[in-house]
Amino acid sequence: MTLSDFALLVDAPPKWVLNTLAVLGSGVRYTVPIAERLALVRVLNRDLGIALPRAWSLAGAALLRPVGQSNVVSVVAGDGSVTVAIDIHRLQAAVATRRSQLATMHAPRRAGRKPRRSSNPLSAAQRYGLDVSVLQANLKRSPSERLRQLDAMASFRSRVRRKP
Repeated sequence: MTLSDFALLVDAPPKWVLNTLAVLGSGVRYTVPIAERLALVRVLNRDLGIALPRAWSLAGAALLRPVGQSNVVSVVAGDGSVTVAIDIHRLQAAVATRRSQLATMHAPRRAGRKPRRSSNPLSAAQRYGLDVSVLQANLKRSPSERLRQLDAMASFRSRVRRKP
């Protein structure tokens, strides 16, 4: 997973992700569970003003709840003055939605330069599946032979045309 993919999962700019990981000082790999945790860190930091290291530990504690428990987890700030109810399933659903969007709408970039187009249109037409044998036979003739053939076809057409 690239940084831009991971930033899309977190719903944050890539620069925010890089700066946050630098502040946290951890060599975090770009995985879905870390994206969920970092998305929660972003909400706690942006909306509640909780410092990033504290938000990282609160998010880790909130996401470690047993599966059978309620999907709403309470996070208590340092001095106990603030209690926040977090809907973990909604957060995970948002990350899953962005993951689906990433899989369907954001095609991975190909490495290297774009392939050059074929300089020979006949070979491109053959690869496409067209029969170009008549064109190749005509190109083997000289221009004067092609003009004579064209004149012959024009005179034949004028003789065959029905007159009203």
